[in-house]
Parts: sequence; C-alpha cells; structure tokens
Amino acid sequence: MKNTLNFARFLPLFAAAAMAIFLSSSVVMAASTDKMLSEDEITKSVLNQGYAEVIRMEMEDGMYEVKVKSKEGERLNLNVDPKTGKVVGIHKDGIFSN
Repeated sequence: MKNTLNFARFLPLFAAAAMAIFLSSSVVMAASTDKMLSEDEITKSVLNQGYAEVIRMEMEDGMYEVKVKSKEGERLNLNVDPKTGKVVGIHKDGIFSN
C-alpha cells in the first residue's frame, strides 16, 4: 500500500494559519506606523493646554517628560503622550496626580 498524504484534507488548516499570520502582521504594522509627535509639536500642544513655558523635555519610558512653568510661575514636570500630545500626568515636588 502506498503511503501518500491527502493535501486537500489539510488545505483549510493551511488557509487558517496563513490568515492568522497575515492578520497579526497587519496589526503589528499598523502599530509601528503610529506617528510620534515632534518636540516642536509637543511644545505647541503643552502650551495650548494652558502652561506658560516649556523649559526642557526628554523621552523616558515611552513618554515625553516635559518640565514646564505654569501661568502662576510654578515649575511642574508633565508626562505627555508622544502620539497625542495630551498631558497624562503631573509631577510636583515628588507628588504625582492625573
């Protein structure tokens, strides 16, 4: 008796595997093309959110850390989302608030 595989029997399995690979790679590609804002864009966004002056900024742990001066003259450290430019956290003298 000849031992042959019936490939037609495995075709749905191969098609499902190929589709899963395609879909997962599409998600990864979409995530990697999300544009991060430039430092100039982050500065404009922070100022538009009511802060008086941007003193400095750096990227840390996937977020912009922006040292600012409030309109009242208080120095604050902001965590800013690099894709939206929105302030997601404020540090003042070691205290964190959302």
